[in-house]
Amino acid sequence: MRDRNNLKQRRRSLNLILAGLLVLLGCYSAHAEDFKSLKEKGKFFIEKKWYEDAQKDLHNAVKDYPEEAAQDDEVHFLLALLYYNQSSVGEAVEELNLALKLKTQEKYVELMRTITAEFGALSINTAEKIEQVKIRIKTSERFISPRKKLVFNRWKNRFLNENFDLPLQNIYLPIGQYDMTFELPLIKQPMVKEVNIDADGKQNKLYLLLIHPPQNIIAEGRDDEIYLSWAQPGPGTVAGYLVYRKVADSDEEYTKIAETAKLNYTDKDLGIGKSYSYRLKAYDPQVEKTDFSEQVLATTLSLLPPTEVVALGEDRQVNLFWVTAAGAQVSSYRIYRSSSTEKDFKLIAEVNDQTSYVDYDLERGMTYIYKLKAYNSAGSSSPYSEKATAKTMAISAPQKVKIMAESGGIELLWKKVSGASAYNIYRGGKKLGKYELIAQVSGREIQYVDLMESPEAGVDFWYKVTTLDKDEKETQPSVPISLSQPQVSDDEEQETLTGTDEWLEDGLNTAPAEQLNYKIYFSKAPDEEFVETKGKDLFSLVSGLKPRQKLYYKIVSLDSRGNPEASISFALLVDKINQPPVAVTSGDRQVLANQSFILDGAGSTDPENDKLVYKWVQRLDNPNEPSSLLLSLDPKVEVSFDVPGEYVFYLEVSDGELNSIQTVIIEVIAD
Repeated sequence: MRDRNNLKQRRRSLNLILAGLLVLLGCYSAHAEDFKSLKEKGKFFIEKKWYEDAQKDLHNAVKDYPEEAAQDDEVHFLLALLYYNQSSVGEAVEELNLALKLKTQEKYVELMRTITAEFGALSINTAEKIEQVKIRIKTSERFISPRKKLVFNRWKNRFLNENFDLPLQNIYLPIGQYDMTFELPLIKQPMVKEVNIDADGKQNKLYLLLIHPPQNIIAEGRDDEIYLSWAQPGPGTVAGYLVYRKVADSDEEYTKIAETAKLNYTDKDLGIGKSYSYRLKAYDPQVEKTDFSEQVLATTLSLLPPTEVVALGEDRQVNLFWVTAAGAQVSSYRIYRSSSTEKDFKLIAEVNDQTSYVDYDLERGMTYIYKLKAYNSAGSSSPYSEKATAKTMAISAPQKVKIMAESGGIELLWKKVSGASAYNIYRGGKKLGKYELIAQVSGREIQYVDLMESPEAGVDFWYKVTTLDKDEKETQPSVPISLSQPQVSDDEEQETLTGTDEWLEDGLNTAPAEQLNYKIYFSKAPDEEFVETKGKDLFSLVSGLKPRQKLYYKIVSLDSRGNPEASISFALLVDKINQPPVAVTSGDRQVLANQSFILDGAGSTDPENDKLVYKWVQRLDNPNEPSSLLLSLDPKVEVSFDVPGEYVFYLEVSDGELNSIQTVIIEVIAD
C-alpha cells in the first residue's frame, strides 16, 4: 500500500516538471518566433523598397533580441543591404563585415564587391588629437550614379555644417579625386590637401603634418666647425630635427649627418676654410617629416692661429710672444686670459699685427692662462691658438726705500722683502735716463752704501733697487730716488686715483686745514713743467687720463706774506675706473607675421670709446628646449616670424670687461 502511494507521488512530481519544461519551451519558441518575424518583415520591406519600415523592424530585432542578433548572419546582411540602399555606405560595410565573420555566403561577398567597386574608405590622421576642425570638400568628378552623388553630397553637407575631431576614420566616398581644405585652430592658414580615393577596398590615408620646416636658420662658421641654430617651427608638436649637408656649390645630394631634439647643432672637425650648405627637416611624434627648409651656407674660419705662443711671468706682469702662421694675412690679434680655470677666458686686449704683448697690473704669485685668435681685414678669425701659461712673481720690489747722506757716501735703506734671495742696486745720472748695476747684496741685507769721498759728489745720482727670487728672476725696480728730489714711498705712489684728496702717509692723513695757505701743482710727465691747479684738491682740471698713467704733484706751503716756505713732491698712479657700456636698441614694436624686421643695436655706446662686442639672443619659453637661442654677433640682425605671438630678445654689449643688457619685445600680429 505504501509503495503504491510513493509511486503515485513520484509520477505527480514528474508531471509537474514536464509541465514546467513545456511552458519554458513554449516561451522560448515564442521569443524566437518574434525575432524571426521581425527579421522576415524587414526582409519583405527591403524587397518592396519600403526602407523606413524595414529599418524599424530590423533595428527592433537587434535591439530587443541582442543575443539572437549577435549569432544571426542574415540580420546583419539585411542591415547592410538596407544601409547601402539608403546610401549610408560606412554603416553598410560595418554590418556586412559582421555578417561575413559569422558565415561566408556568395551574396555577402557579392555585395562587398559592389560597394568596394564604387566607394573607398578615407582615414584622416594626425600626430595629436585636434578638436573642432572645419573641413571643406570639392571634386571635379561627375557622378552618374545617383547613389554616388547622394553619398558625396551628404558628406559635403556634413562638412559644411559640423566641426570634427581629428583623427577621423572610415569616411566612405565615391572613388575619385578630391580637394580637401582643413581649418585648424593651431594654424593660421588653411591646409589644402589633394586626396585620391582608390578602388578595391583600399584604406586611403591622409596624414596632416602640423609642423613647418625649420625656419630662421643661422649658420655660423667657427674654428673648424659650423654652429647651426634655428627657431622652433610649430605650431604642432616637434619631436626632432634632421640635419642634412653637402659641399657648397656642388652637384652632390644632401646627406643626413645628424638627428637632434635641440634647436641647435654643431658640425665639428670640418677643417680650415671649408664651405658647406645645410638644410633641415622637422618631424612630429609619428616621425612624419616636413619638406626641406631653405638652405643656409657657412664657411669655417680660414685663418691659421698664431703658433709658438710663449708666456713669461714677471713682477705683476706677463710677457707674451708668438709667431704669425705661415701665409696668414693678419691685421690684428685678440688676446684672451683666464686666471682660474681653462674655461673662463675673457678678452683682455686687441693689438695690431705685432707679435708680442705685455699684460700689466696682475696679482703677484698668480697663474694665468692665455690663448689668441688672429683676424684679417675682412673680420674673419682663426681658431684659438694653443694655450700658454705663466705665473707672476710672488715677491715685490723693495718698499719704502730711503736715501741719506753719510760721511762715507750715500746710504740706501729699504724694507725687507719676504722670499728675496738678493737685491740689485742700480744708479743713473738722470731720473729717466740709463741706469747701470753697481752692486748686488744678499736677501738678508736691507741697506747699501754707495761709497764716495763726500755725499755732495753724488747729489745728482738716482738710484733704483730690485728684488731677485730664488730662481734669480728680477722684479720691477723701486721708484727712482735721489738726494736732490724727495720722494714718497712706493705705497703712496701706488695709490689709486679715485677723485678724492685723501692724504696718505706720515702726518698727512687729513687734508690741510682751510686756514693753511698752499698751492698745488701737477704734471702728467716728470720732465714737463708743473702747472698750478685752480682748486685746492689734487684732481682739479685733470682730464684725459689713461689707465696706469702717473700724475706728478708738488704741494708748496706759503708763509704769511705768500712766499714759498716748504714743499713736498710725490707721484700718484692713476687706475682708470672702467664704466660699463650703454646698450641702445631700436625699441619694442609691433610687426605683421611673415614681415622681416631689423633688431638694431648699432646705437650702443661706451663711455671710454672702447670697442664693443655685440650679442643678440632670443628667449625661448619651451621648457623642453634651451632657455635662449643665440641669433647674431652683429649689431644688427634681420628676423621674421610666421606665428603670431610675443617674442622677447636681449641685446648684450660688452667692452671686454663690463657689459650691459637691453630687452626688446616684438609683438607679431596676424596680417
